[in-house]
Amino acid sequence: MATTVIAASTRYDATPESRLRFAEAVSLARRATERHIPLVYADADSCAEDIAALIDAGATVVPATRAEFGPPYMYGRCQRDAINAALQLNPDAILFTQPEKPSIVDSIDAIIEPLQSGMVDIVIPYRLSTASYPCLQQHFEKFINSYWHTLTGRQLDVCFGVRAFTPRGAAYFTDYASRSYAKRFGPYRPDSWEAIFLPLIDALAEGVPVKGITVDYEHPGAMTRYEERNEAAAYKRHQQSIVLFEMLRDQWHKRKAMPPSH
Repeated sequence: MATTVIAASTRYDATPESRLRFAEAVSLARRATERHIPLVYADADSCAEDIAALIDAGATVVPATRAEFGPPYMYGRCQRDAINAALQLNPDAILFTQPEKPSIVDSIDAIIEPLQSGMVDIVIPYRLSTASYPCLQQHFEKFINSYWHTLTGRQLDVCFGVRAFTPRGAAYFTDYASRSYAKRFGPYRPDSWEAIFLPLIDALAEGVPVKGITVDYEHPGAMTRYEERNEAAAYKRHQQSIVLFEMLRDQWHKRKAMPPSH
């Protein structure tokens, strides 16, 4: 039977939002353990008690590597650490997710089936509905997904954040730091949320088979209640969308996958 590994990155502190996310990460580990699916967390300096709780729930926890300059831990670097740790287990498929999405385990068989059959190297789950999300987040994500469709011609739920891939597909994500982004931005290149988007552009530009799979996903209610009408969260998503639009457009046209608009 083909081996699947779940990979994610974690970093928790004492803030209320972080505690909510931590609880979901424990839930994800328990769900994966119940399904006998290995789960690897790359952790960016959470406290010993939190790490112990994740391990007790069934996760393997490896330390994320610190950056040589700039912020010590960036999402992109931690993502690569998690995927690389998963690759050490010699899987046929890796599901990269955010730890606060424990119910994604319920859809894992449907997500990885195209990978196991050899049809594609990358799968992007597509949510049937985002009604369980905070209202403003629904609008931002619909906006970004619509722009992605306009830009690339591919109708994918890229904002979901979940990615599944074969080891060959994983290379587009683990090689992120050594590709053209590093050359363009230098040592202070962006290495955050865009690190799960820009590799998809390279994959599409190089003809890698990418497939969208519909999943019936429901966001954790506690996360939705916390973020609904949260001004700081709304501002964060607004800033993310501005930066992401520029980077997506720049990289897409840089790869000459479609002519620039006039």
